[in-house]
Amino acid sequence: MSPLLIDTHVWWWWENGMPGELSAAVRRHIEAAERGSLIRISAMSAWEIGMLNSKRRIVALPDALTWIRRSLGTPGRALVPLTPEIAVLSSHLPDAPVGDPIDRILLATARVENMTLVTADRKLIDYGRKHYLKVLPVQR
Repeated sequence: MSPLLIDTHVWWWWENGMPGELSAAVRRHIEAAERGSLIRISAMSAWEIGMLNSKRRIVALPDALTWIRRSLGTPGRALVPLTPEIAVLSSHLPDAPVGDPIDRILLATARVENMTLVTADRKLIDYGRKHYLKVLPVQR
């Protein structure tokens, strides 16, 4: 099993006990990856949680930094930094499906680190179906 790169919204759902957003098969896959220490979170997802919280689109309790640190402290999870390789590849993705910088960085991270991206984002799922990266749709 390759490591799972968890998209920001999936991270939020998983950490906040919203398993209804994920299919039973995906929940089992994430649980197995966590037991095997194969859950990865992009540093950009931490940034996105901070931004969403500051805009009051989500409420991270008691605050975004504490929420992120607590989540990343869970056994089986690791933060993936934004490396120069990921940054540059994000600007040169073949047949890129999105312009959103965060999505592009997630795609590049999964490609550079040979991870499976777990997402509900239809454009990212379709990109995976074109064999540009491995993707696990959450199938809500």
